[in-house]
Amino acid sequence: MRAAVLLVCGMGAAFAPWPVHAQAQKPAPVKERSSGAASPQLLQQQRATVSYRDVTQAAYESKLAEQDVLNLQDAYNAARERSDALKVELDKALKARDAARATEAAARKRYEEALK
Repeated sequence: MRAAVLLVCGMGAAFAPWPVHAQAQKPAPVKERSSGAASPQLLQQQRATVSYRDVTQAAYESKLAEQDVLNLQDAYNAARERSDALKVELDKALKARDAARATEAAARKRYEEALK
């Protein structure tokens, strides 16, 4: 385990959460820029870099939008199936209500006749 390597130094850092070899690396020296205008090649490279970043960002957003469409289509289809099932249940409930009303009407009619 490289991350578990202990580093003992005089600065009080007895535990290093990173590998020892990572501490030995020094950052690369920074090239100094000339005070003159940037070369056409550098400008073209910068434009290409910015354009590539735009392309990758647009592709990422396109993938997210595509996933949203797929998720919503699945949700819509599930809701439609549930709606169809509820429609069947509603039709059964309406028939049962109509039958109960008809039975009630027939019972009232018999009751009315019995009172006369």
